[in-house]
Amino acid sequence: MQHHDSDDAGAVRPQEDHGVGVRACHDLAAFARHPNTAKLLSTTTIRSPRTLEMYERAVALLERAGWPSDQVVAVFTAIESFAIGSALDLAAPDVMIDPSSQEVPLLSVALKGARPERAMQAFELGLEAIIHGLDERLRRLC
Repeated sequence: MQHHDSDDAGAVRPQEDHGVGVRACHDLAAFARHPNTAKLLSTTTIRSPRTLEMYERAVALLERAGWPSDQVVAVFTAIESFAIGSALDLAAPDVMIDPSSQEVPLLSVALKGARPERAMQAFELGLEAIIHGLDERLRRLC
């Protein structure tokens, strides 16, 4: 499992040098600082030289890791989509689900066991699953 040091989203830094993890943590930190960027990304064509250079570096990193060029856009889009969703979760209220008005015993127990840092726990779990899944897929491609 990949471990992260974090006090907040801006401080997330993977301890391993895994390109996908680095990219996801970078995206999470950026989107957490600017959660409204998600809408902008989904409705605006990217032309900014700085942003295009960032994507160029991401493509180079993924190709160096062995991803074929016809797969890299799907890979970085999957990572970016996950990071956007995780950043929105970080911006959510502490109490996302309030079962107090209905009898839902299993959900109530599960919510009591949730850690206060639920959003980061979910990010770390999801990131591990994405890295594992991408590693498996890359092995099948090679």
